[in-house]
Amino acid sequence: MQTLHLSDEQFEKLTAAAKAAGYADVPAFITAITEEPSVDPRGSLSEQERAESVAMIQRGQAEIEAGGGMDAEAAFSKICDKHGLKLSQ
Repeated sequence: MQTLHLSDEQFEKLTAAAKAAGYADVPAFITAITEEPSVDPRGSLSEQERAESVAMIQRGQAEIEAGGGMDAEAAFSKICDKHGLKLSQ
């Protein structure tokens, strides 16, 4: 058996994640995430959905490689402006 060393803040975050996922405590949460298979509750992608997803990723990568897109700060500013929100610094 191994021991996991966490700061109080990390443990609080892990406890919150466990509760949000519906687990009684951290040990139950860790057991579940390490022993249960990772399965998307929405089900598997069809071959068409998988192909479309791969194509979208490839288009995005090509756009980035061609110098397109924007940095995260500009993207957040644009979103905040669009929705009338104030971005705290």
